[in-house]
Parts: sequence; C-alpha cells; structure tokens
Amino acid sequence: MQLALDERDRLLIAAAGFYPGHSGREIARQFRVRLSRYRNGRWRRDRTELTCPLQYRGTLTQVLWMILKTRDAIPGDRTIRSALRDLP
Repeated sequence: MQLALDERDRLLIAAAGFYPGHSGREIARQFRVRLSRYRNGRWRRDRTELTCPLQYRGTLTQVLWMILKTRDAIPGDRTIRSALRDLP
C-alpha cells in the first residue's frame, strides 16, 4: 500500500510541472478538477487498457491515467498539497 501512495505522490509532483508558476493550493484545485473530469469521462473506457493510450503520451492526461491506474481514487486537496510541499 505504501508503495502505491509513494508512486501517487511522485506522479502528483510530475503533474505539478504542467502548472508552472502556480501555488500549491491552485495546482491542487486545478488538478482535482481535471482529474475528476477525466475520471468521470474518458477514464471509463481507458481503465481497461494495460498501457497508457498513445495519444496521451507526454501530456497531463498521461499523468492522470497513471495516477488512476495506481489507485482509482481522487486525492484530496490536502493530500496533493502535502505531496507538493517537497517540490524543489
């Protein structure tokens, strides 16, 4: 379980790179909106894929897919901000 949480936190830090110049609070807010939209939409078809669909490679959607594959749950604002606290 701890490995999955550590992987999720690593992916949250990777996702922060798509929001340059934003505060941790703003990143958490925007990221949760984007993750919720993906999970309630396209994820319903994508979740059966064994690997990330090619059209998502190098995009924020790839990170969203990887987070949901790691754990099919939307992390809370506090969890996201906690992961981002360790940003360099």
